[in-house]
Amino acid sequence: MELQHRVETLEHEMEVLKGEIRGTLLDVQQNLSQKPATPSRWEKRAWGLALLNILLAVTLFTNIRFYTSDTPFGIGSPLSTWLRAFWVALAFVWLILQMYPLALLLD
Repeated sequence: MELQHRVETLEHEMEVLKGEIRGTLLDVQQNLSQKPATPSRWEKRAWGLALLNILLAVTLFTNIRFYTSDTPFGIGSPLSTWLRAFWVALAFVWLILQMYPLALLLD
């Protein structure tokens, strides 16, 4: 008796799930037939942020490379080392900021 009741309950749940799935599929089909949406505001901001990051990366790594060569502009070797360390530290901070906080700007 209990087994038959459990089977009937499962059959009822299956019928309910079939109806819900059918409704969901119809909703998806209706939404897919519509024209694609235009890029939203956050997508445009993301491309702007990507461009800013590329420019900043080029600037940072160009400066690091510039100060690894022989002392530029005739500055002394210790100053060149300090400047190179400054740019490496700045690049490291920039890389750390890429992990999480800059993504919050899109919010």
